[in-house]
Amino acid sequence: MYTKRILKNQTRQQQNLLWSASVVSNSLLTIGALLIVSTLLYLLYNLDKSDSLILILLPILVAGIVLLLVSQLIRPGRLRLRRRNKPGLKFKNQ
Repeated sequence: MYTKRILKNQTRQQQNLLWSASVVSNSLLTIGALLIVSTLLYLLYNLDKSDSLILILLPILVAGIVLLLVSQLIRPGRLRLRRRNKPGLKFKNQ
């Protein structure tokens, strides 16, 4: 009886990890994409001053790219947890 409760709690914890990894990954992806797009749009809007602005906006571009990479690094961990929850192959003979 206790083992059934423990197994149910483990699946809930794994589902919570999947949900939190999904939220974190999507939010980092959104923030990184917004940083990159807004920086590029600002540069296009102020094209006459782009030489002086590029040094100011370059760290923001790098931060956006880093956020995109981190969000992609979180995703494989999320997929690995999903694969662990899948039941194995069931054969008719067993």
